[in-house]
Amino acid sequence: RRIHLTKIVTEEDLRWFFHLDRPACQGCRGNTKDNPLCLCGLVPPANGTRKHGLWQKLSDIIDELGPDPSRELRVMDIPAGLTNLGATCYVNSVLQCLFMNTTFRNGVFSAEMELVRNDPVLHQLARLFAQLHSGTKSSVDSAAFATTLELDNAVQQDGQEFLKLLLTLLERVLAQSRVPEARDVVQNLFRGTFSYVTKCSSCGKESGASDQFVDFYELEVNVKGFSSLEESLDDYLNEEKLSGENQYFCEYCKARVDATHSTKLRLLPPVLNFQLKRFVFNLKTSTKKKVTSKFMFPKVLDMERRVSPVTSDGSPGEPAHYDLFAILMHKGNMASSGHYVVHIRDERTGQWWQFDDEEVTMLGSNPLGEPTSKLDKVSPDRDDNLLMSPDAYMLMFSRRTSTPRVAEEPVRSIPEFLKAEVDEQNYSLMSSCEVYNLMKDEEEQRIVERRAEVREVLANARPTAPKGFWISAEWLRNWTDSLKPPSAIDNSILLCEHERVSPKSIQLMKCISDAAWQSLHSKYGGEPVLTMESCCFECIYADAGAAATAESFRSGRAAMKLMAENVMAGKGLEGHLFYVSKSWLVQWMRKKAALDTLGDGDLNPTSAITCRHNALLPDDAAGAKRQVVPEVLWSYFYQNAVLVGGEEQRGHKPFPVNTENCKICEAEHSHTLTKCLMLSFRATKMEQRQKQEAIFSGRNPVLNPGDVYYLVPSSWISLWRAYIGASGKNVLDIEEPVGLERFLSSLLCKHGGLLYNPPALTRTRRGELVQKASSDDVQVVVSRDDWVYFCQQWDANAGKGIRAYVEEAEMPDRPEKELSELKLPVLRTEPEVCRECIDDRETTELVHKLNYTNATITVDLVQGKEPPPSLVFAAANQDAERRTSKRARRTVATGNKQVKLTVSGTTTVYQLKMLIWEWLGVVKENQEVHFGKVELTDESTTLADVGVLPNSQLWVSDSGLHEHRDIAGKPMLSLFIYVSLIASLWFSQTSSRLHSRAMLKKVLGGRGF
Repeated sequence: RRIHLTKIVTEEDLRWFFHLDRPACQGCRGNTKDNPLCLCGLVPPANGTRKHGLWQKLSDIIDELGPDPSRELRVMDIPAGLTNLGATCYVNSVLQCLFMNTTFRNGVFSAEMELVRNDPVLHQLARLFAQLHSGTKSSVDSAAFATTLELDNAVQQDGQEFLKLLLTLLERVLAQSRVPEARDVVQNLFRGTFSYVTKCSSCGKESGASDQFVDFYELEVNVKGFSSLEESLDDYLNEEKLSGENQYFCEYCKARVDATHSTKLRLLPPVLNFQLKRFVFNLKTSTKKKVTSKFMFPKVLDMERRVSPVTSDGSPGEPAHYDLFAILMHKGNMASSGHYVVHIRDERTGQWWQFDDEEVTMLGSNPLGEPTSKLDKVSPDRDDNLLMSPDAYMLMFSRRTSTPRVAEEPVRSIPEFLKAEVDEQNYSLMSSCEVYNLMKDEEEQRIVERRAEVREVLANARPTAPKGFWISAEWLRNWTDSLKPPSAIDNSILLCEHERVSPKSIQLMKCISDAAWQSLHSKYGGEPVLTMESCCFECIYADAGAAATAESFRSGRAAMKLMAENVMAGKGLEGHLFYVSKSWLVQWMRKKAALDTLGDGDLNPTSAITCRHNALLPDDAAGAKRQVVPEVLWSYFYQNAVLVGGEEQRGHKPFPVNTENCKICEAEHSHTLTKCLMLSFRATKMEQRQKQEAIFSGRNPVLNPGDVYYLVPSSWISLWRAYIGASGKNVLDIEEPVGLERFLSSLLCKHGGLLYNPPALTRTRRGELVQKASSDDVQVVVSRDDWVYFCQQWDANAGKGIRAYVEEAEMPDRPEKELSELKLPVLRTEPEVCRECIDDRETTELVHKLNYTNATITVDLVQGKEPPPSLVFAAANQDAERRTSKRARRTVATGNKQVKLTVSGTTTVYQLKMLIWEWLGVVKENQEVHFGKVELTDESTTLADVGVLPNSQLWVSDSGLHEHRDIAGKPMLSLFIYVSLIASLWFSQTSSRLHSRAMLKKVLGGRGF
């Protein structure tokens, strides 16, 4: 107020306006925007880091240079791995087994250059071996080899089958070589021979075919049913006895005789390959299944007793002691998936290595690695020569020789044409490493220098009063936090319209010392240069005047707001009163900015309650709610509205409390309200009907196995259809179908299970599965979307619904004809049906049905020997209807004489026969009364005892054994019949529940009691 009146600004005033009087910062948590002296938070504390920018971890900054090629360098004492292209772990494992065999590798390297280059597979294999042998990469890319073989990288194949096919292919290709070491490498390493020997038990001679040798490259041994390789080999070489129907015709005895048949190993190869049959065929599922049992095998295998060599001089042949060389493992429980790794012994050092695609790990002297748990540790009683694994899939043994393999098999260098290619790749990788390391060193040096520069400048950046320089806070933040130095300093954002520094820019700038400014400006340049003398006094005068005006305005505004709050609370409503819009008043009170200056919020205090006729709108019109205010408050509102909008504005017309509503609008509003309500109802119902037209019209949804459906009570669906289908003047009369959850609870028993069987299913002519149509079903099947829509519209919890799933029905042991309907799928529900409560409910319902009086049944007099099938199966149809659909029963039409009789559940068979005698003229002694297939012979039983319900259909035949006589001629007998019927009707009305349960027990044959 002083500055506004005197136009004098002191140095203290400037320091106050520009917040230079603030105390020195003491380690703020973040940078304070309205304090130009606060430089906290621009850099992290010592040894601190950030997620982005100059102060993030140095390793993260270096990562932005790209991957470090030196990470691909291989430690030369560690074998190289092979990259997995997706599902090619089986390829990598087999290739490592072949490469680590020095003899095989030398054989490939010794092939002629022309042969190698002319065959794509051999060429890529040789290139791969050369990179594994002399490459500097820790893992070699096998993509070219896989592409040449046209392997699908996304599908995992069998490792054993791949090895067979690869060796077959290489044997065919290398057979063209002129170098014996390459030409015969596959045969010399992997090929052995055996023969099938049939020996006569009579003469002891072997068949002529027993001398025929069969080549093998691997031996397939069983895992299932065996615990070790020794047991499996015994089974493989076991003699089979041929007897009975399987007798052998001996060429020496000239007769069919008992014999033995076995496999004899004749010549064992240097590399003996055992393929363990872990994948077996499951006949039930027609799929392969993995045998996951543990299997033992030795480190040293003695085959002396198992080989039967055939030599001309009778010598024992080659030595038959083998050392374990490689273990191919399949990890996982599925035959169609999993992961292959291989453990291989280095021929030179004897150390074992695990090859898991790119990862190569030393295992030491233990082929399976160190034990990882107590279960894996070898027990004191176990043989140290034995190993055990649940994943071993293929075992490779190398024949032990008298001289070490390293001395016997020198390592051959790779061919020159392959060496040149590998050397070029090695040189390229090393060059990439040198370039990367140079870039890395330069970047690290630059970051260190930038950080030191920022910390040094900020350490001396606090100005000494009254000197200092203004600098853009945004530029300063970019300079302290960006990896790259910013462009020139730009302070233009700090200038006001007078091209000077205004106090309004206080949050956009910082004040720094002369030394800090000179350091930054000399290095980066920029303009304008702004000091304390650059302050804009014109802006200061304007701000002082606005503050003085706002202060007086604020005090009056606060008093009016307090009065408005009292009005809203129902206080202070005395004297002359006026109407204002209630919604406008609430918004006016909420606006905090309105306490300082006038604005648009002060306009239109009565606009929302003024109609188009410039009169007062009815209070129940849309958006026309009113609030009564005293005259003082209304005058304040009116004056402010005039100041902002002028006199001609319609939005501030006065409405004293005695002002009447606009008659025209009041009449229109009443008519429109009713019409709109009806239109709204119709539109809402039409929308609901369109979205669920199928349910409204009674079309059942097509059910698919695997989808989720819901059961809705039929009674609620009926109310919903009546409500949705209402139209015309009745649209507002039909009550809403509320209480969906209450209707759902009526389907559940006290145990929380389903109290009714799920609806039966049927197939349409197109073969589609739908709910079987029935007028008495208590549940309707709806889709998940329909159920969610019901819950949204009728305020129900979708999670409390009764879910239903389609599943195949179990087939009982019944004749094929009776299974036609049972083969249909059924609905399984969550919660499941409560069989106990369903039985109790059906029992109660049946008791009630059998307790009938004055009911009608139909009796047909059958002429001839055989009744129509419709009469024979009438009782069965009635029972089926009672148990399933309960649909309305119809009398079966026949061509016989028919009569309808009025009976009760307690009417006896004797009384029924007397009625038949009277109405059909068949004497009681000749009557053969049937209910379906059952003849009613016990005259003392009641109709309820035999399960006859109202509307049942019985049939009677005349045996003709006794003379016919007219019951009408015996008045006493007729009177007896009517008296008996009347007595039975009375008895049925007063009989106890105990009698009813006893009667039901007879009908159900004791079930449920």
